Amino acid sequence: MSAATALDAAALAGLPPGAAPTYDRRALTPGVLHVGLGAFGRAHVAHYCEDLLATGDTDAAVVGASLRTGAITAALGPQDGLYTLIESAGGEPSLRVIGAVAALAHGSEVADHVAAPATTVVTVTVTEKGYCRDPRTGGLDLDHPDVVSDLAPDRDPSRAPRSLPGALVDGLQRRRRAGGADLAVISCDNLPANGEVTRAVVTDLARRRDEDLATWIDEHVTFRSTVVDRIVPAATDEDRELVRSRLGVVDRAPVRAEAHRLWVIEAPAPDGGVGGMPAWDRVGAVFTDDLAPFQDRKLRLVNALHSAAAYLGLAAGFDTIAQAVADADLRAWLDRLGVEEIEPTLPAVGHSGSGDPAGPAPAPGAATAEVLDRFANASLRHRCAQVGADGSQKLGPRILATAAIRLDRGDPVVGLATVVAAWSAHVGAALGRGAALEDPLSGPLSVALERPAEADRVRALLEVITAPDALLDDDRFVAAVVAARRERGWA
Repeated sequence: MSAATALDAAALAGLPPGAAPTYDRRALTPGVLHVGLGAFGRAHVAHYCEDLLATGDTDAAVVGASLRTGAITAALGPQDGLYTLIESAGGEPSLRVIGAVAALAHGSEVADHVAAPATTVVTVTVTEKGYCRDPRTGGLDLDHPDVVSDLAPDRDPSRAPRSLPGALVDGLQRRRRAGGADLAVISCDNLPANGEVTRAVVTDLARRRDEDLATWIDEHVTFRSTVVDRIVPAATDEDRELVRSRLGVVDRAPVRAEAHRLWVIEAPAPDGGVGGMPAWDRVGAVFTDDLAPFQDRKLRLVNALHSAAAYLGLAAGFDTIAQAVADADLRAWLDRLGVEEIEPTLPAVGHSGSGDPAGPAPAPGAATAEVLDRFANASLRHRCAQVGADGSQKLGPRILATAAIRLDRGDPVVGLATVVAAWSAHVGAALGRGAALEDPLSGPLSVALERPAEADRVRALLEVITAPDALLDDDRFVAAVVAARRERGWA
């Protein structure tokens, strides 16, 4: 191509060798509905589906759905669902056009596809806050405005649901009425037992509408938990220019990701329990009947160190995670946090990058070093502010769970408390200068910061993010956070 043209189906024939899908997109049957068509969903679920389609499994195509904003569907629509995946391993990135998204849905169309007979599995990436979950009860957050709207007795049934649970319940209600087949729902967000979280909010909302529907869901819908691991930063103008220069097309919605990826899916024994799910294990996913060890290592090591690098990086004035990890002092501090405070609390699941539970356990410190090496990939340009967003939803499983374990053992929590201190400083700085804090609990966090005594402010912040009782009832942790704030000049 001598000049850049818009990426669409007609442009595929002119792409450089190896860049276009190798299968006939006209023969695809979308069996996967993916809700939450942001960068991660397209770089993870759709990528696995792409690899499976390349083996000849035409049922692994995706309907890409967006509940609220139509921006991504508006970008992908003119591109016939096509977009470029930029994989960065540290050197020259590889570019590949993904064709797995065979159809798009938005708003009320999401429920239509949940009910569609062709849909055998629903995958979800809506971030932690998208589940409208009350962390105190584990059920639906009945005060969430989207839930209030979806449960309103005078709600117009033709209006699109506002929440994820509402969209799933609307679709499952139609599926039940039509005598539809059983369905698997798979959460791919960074939540402990994310399948159970999804089950809880969906059945809670369903029960408040129709007890029989809730019973049907219990009997005919399987909610599977997963562990996902791939760094996917927000796309930039530089990414779009890279696609234009390398492939000769204008792509309005490219995604950039690291080469590393891991997807572990709960599939109980004896037969793997894969049901109607695509055979993702043929292209690198792992089916297991014991997800807990993988989950602990992902949330409490990879995600914990990511949050730590973000908040300590922001405090030091760094823009990206790679810049933060490139600082020798901060990298050494993160290494100590991982090796001394986090790794000793984790179960062994074989090599951290392989997902093979039968593989040899990594040597002490090896898992932390591998994670920090991934973070050091400067080509990803993952911003500290992006990783640090929605901290109230993330600190519990990533940091506080490990702190509770260590306190119960009588072990020090200086590093973990420092991460919480850095987060509290970030929250205070943003709210103190009148800036918008990207966090669904920004209001309650602001109120917590009004406490006059520093220890009371820290305790109030922990209460807002529903810290484990073991931490709230233990003065040692609050004292450690206060000490870190003072030592670092964040008080």
